[in-house]
Amino acid sequence: MRATSLVMVLVLAGTVGLCGCGKSAEQKRLEADLNSQIMKGHEVLMEKTKQAAVLLTQLDSAIAISDSLIKEHPNGTGGLTSSDLIAARDKVEGSRSALDSWMQGHTPYNEGIKHERAMAQLQTDLNALTQVGDQMDTAIVNATKAIAVHREFVNTLSAGGPKSRRK
Repeated sequence: MRATSLVMVLVLAGTVGLCGCGKSAEQKRLEADLNSQIMKGHEVLMEKTKQAAVLLTQLDSAIAISDSLIKEHPNGTGGLTSSDLIAARDKVEGSRSALDSWMQGHTPYNEGIKHERAMAQLQTDLNALTQVGDQMDTAIVNATKAIAVHREFVNTLSAGGPKSRRK
């Protein structure tokens, strides 16, 4: 009788354990896929921070050159200032700061929490990381354009004067 009761308890415990006290394989896959997207996105943004660092150096150089040329040729700049370069620099720095903030606030994926909570946390993290990525992409594009405009300005000024007014 005792052995039978013990077997029944073990069978019942095993049945309960297999019938829903954990996450299904599909739930685990969904969570792992979302976490993988976050990790890949983070890796991409870490690479973009290297590009941003190069742009910051280029922006600093372009600001110094522009300011110097503007002082040398106060009437021959066509109204161009370094304010767009400074704004672009601020945007690039802001995007890097946003990534730093995201990383500091990011809670690593915990397989042990309930599926609904895990998915909500992972989706929130992915959405925030996507916003940071969009911010960084925009900052990089705008900084690249600002540098190009000022390179053209330097080339034009070196060739004898501005061809158009740009602010």
